[in-house]
Amino acid sequence: MKKSKILIAAVLMFLFTMCIAPITTFAATTIGKVEINAVKFNYNAGDKPESYAIRSGDTAYYYDIEYEYWEEMETAENGELVPIKFWYSDDDKNNALAQDKKITTFEEGKSYMYTISLKARDGYTFADNTEVYVNGEKVNTMSVGQDKKSIFVPAIKTIKPTKPIQKQEIDVVEINNVTLKFSNGEKPVFTGTISDDRYKFVFEAWRTNDAGISSVDWFNNDDHLEYWGGKLITMFDKNKTYTYELALVTTAEGGEKWFFGQNTKLKINGQEVGYTCGSTYGEQSFSVDTKIRMIPSTKEITNDREVKASILFDKEISNDYVLDTKKVEVKKELADQNVKYLVDINVLENGQVVKIDNTKMKIRIALPEELKGYKKYEVVYILNNEIKETIPATVEDGYIVFETTHLSEYGIVATEKINNIENPQTGDNIGFYIISGILSIVGLTGAGIFYRRKQTN
Repeated sequence: MKKSKILIAAVLMFLFTMCIAPITTFAATTIGKVEINAVKFNYNAGDKPESYAIRSGDTAYYYDIEYEYWEEMETAENGELVPIKFWYSDDDKNNALAQDKKITTFEEGKSYMYTISLKARDGYTFADNTEVYVNGEKVNTMSVGQDKKSIFVPAIKTIKPTKPIQKQEIDVVEINNVTLKFSNGEKPVFTGTISDDRYKFVFEAWRTNDAGISSVDWFNNDDHLEYWGGKLITMFDKNKTYTYELALVTTAEGGEKWFFGQNTKLKINGQEVGYTCGSTYGEQSFSVDTKIRMIPSTKEITNDREVKASILFDKEISNDYVLDTKKVEVKKELADQNVKYLVDINVLENGQVVKIDNTKMKIRIALPEELKGYKKYEVVYILNNEIKETIPATVEDGYIVFETTHLSEYGIVATEKINNIENPQTGDNIGFYIISGILSIVGLTGAGIFYRRKQTN
């Protein structure tokens, strides 16, 4: 018996291991596409090799650029191109090269071939058919490592440096269709467009003093939270001021003849705006904090004091508006008309009452405990202790809700109390007495049976 138990335990452990094995094997997320941008190909004779490549796209967080790689190619006697000198962006690899095998500067008329190596981060692997894009162009030749943790992308581009071309400074950067106005509680959206083929977006962004958000997911991940002050903007807050930011890079073609400089101007939606430079990748990058400041507008104001209430306006209002609600004593003449509760509602700006008239509003007032449990509610407009207007109302989530076009004193009329024990209906009394009588008969019968059984015993 003991041996049988041991055998069963061993079998169960084996099955458990087999069940876990697939989970362990396939836990890693597969990377199906990589995008590498800002690679510099427009070298001139005399330039030193430099590393500009950056990760882009939705999968940028999943891998790293292990190194960029240049080879000086020479035609052998058999007609084949063979590498004779090298340069690595990785310092350790480059320093390991013999001095006569290093590319220190590009020489006019010679051929140089560019390659890049990528390495997946922990928890990620490359697919066998991972799509690779460099500067927006798909690369058809690449090699995925046996462990799926690396991709070697050879011979991406071959260049022949020539004498330097005199580049020109980009005079004006123009971004159009940018959404610059938001309401309180709205989520950020990015709609900017570029019609100039000399440069393109890296991202648009909004920033406040303790948070930020960009138009690309890879710049919103955990690795960049510190850049945004520790958290992301999920919706705009009327109590905060936001700054519009953007980052651009030159296109492959544009970067050959143009650069961003100190005199480059910026136009947003047709209007010139000032800016300060942020982090850059060199003359091929334009990363700036604009002078555009945005305070979200609002249509709703709330009050969480004695009388909890809110007003939703049909149009945007000043962010300085404050809702003031005060409970007012209900006079006898109003109480006789079933007015159970009276509130004086006003809007203040800088401590002064704002006259609100002919403006559509939806008002919500927290229903007091003493007003709960009625079948019918109405709201009445009170002026000089008289009912001037009766307004339909509904109860939603513990609030009485109604619409109006002006502010004043408003009373809540409540009628038809539910389950009013103080005034029970006659029918309810009769039913109660019938049920009580039946229960009494049943009790007496049960007692008699118990007594007879006891006497018999």
